[in-house]
Amino acid sequence: MTGMSIRARLLIIFTALFTVVFVGATFWFYHYATRRAMDDLRQNLIVSASTAAEMIDADEHNQLFEYGEDGDDQYEAIAEGLRMVRDANPKVMDIYTAVRSENDPNILLIGVSAEEDEDERLALWDEYDASASPQMLLAFDGPTADDDIG
Repeated sequence: MTGMSIRARLLIIFTALFTVVFVGATFWFYHYATRRAMDDLRQNLIVSASTAAEMIDADEHNQLFEYGEDGDDQYEAIAEGLRMVRDANPKVMDIYTAVRSENDPNILLIGVSAEEDEDERLALWDEYDASASPQMLLAFDGPTADDDIG
């Protein structure tokens, strides 16, 4: 740099500084926007799940678990409510109910699924090990969404 004019040196220094500032601002904005979008998605999922939960009669759901069958009228009535919530929110891919297993609190028994295609649908009483998904287990205590969506 000894042979360069002061003007060229200043140009290189300011270019380097602006590049560093621009890259830093871009990095910050990317993380800020991503965090905001994920927070919005989590809140949207919580509202959708809460709406679906309010539409389901708990006694009817428990009765389905005790005596019902996959695809019967009681199942379809609950599934139709879940489908309305799913179809009203394009961010929701699938929605289903679950209850905790009496034998192991980390095991969930799948209940009603909004999926119409029987081959794609989780079957009534299928077991799901939720021990690796603590947010799923917290949902039994109140509305929640996983912090690690995506």
